[in-house]
Parts: sequence; structure tokens; C-alpha cells
Amino acid sequence: MAEFAGVASSLELFHISRYISVPLAAAAVWFLVVYGNYQSVEKIFLFACVLYVTYIISGSWSARLERSRPLQRENPCCCWSPGMSIC
Repeated sequence: MAEFAGVASSLELFHISRYISVPLAAAAVWFLVVYGNYQSVEKIFLFACVLYVTYIISGSWSARLERSRPLQRENPCCCWSPGMSIC
């Protein structure tokens, strides 16, 4: 599942919808596994790693981190940590 999330995220940077890219990626993986030999499958999956790297090197990480923070309530006792909000 994580591989398909990576495909969806990286191809959305190029304005390709996840509803198109994920089924195409699943069909491509199935085709490669069923009909490909080891050498060709290895080269294609190594090339696919480039798609994951594009997500890391593109865009502003400070903006992404800002959007990922949960909304703070007006309660001063509210504590925030990554992935968890305790109030």
C-alpha cells in the first residue's frame, strides 16, 4: 500500500490524478511480475524509485509541515506533539 501512496503523491506533483495513476501502477506491477524476467523487472523498479525522490526534492517543506499541524484550540492546557493532540 505504501508504494501506491508514493506513486499517487509523486505523480500528483505532475498534475496526474491518483485515480488514474494508482490503477495504472497496479496494472503495470502485475504485468511485470507475471510476464517479466528478473533483469527487466529490477531495472524498472529502480527507475520507479526516482518517482519517490521527486516528492522529497520538490516543494517547500516548511509549508508542508505547517499544513500538517492540527488546529490549536483556545484551551491553554492543550499539548501538541507530532501525531497527537492532548487536551
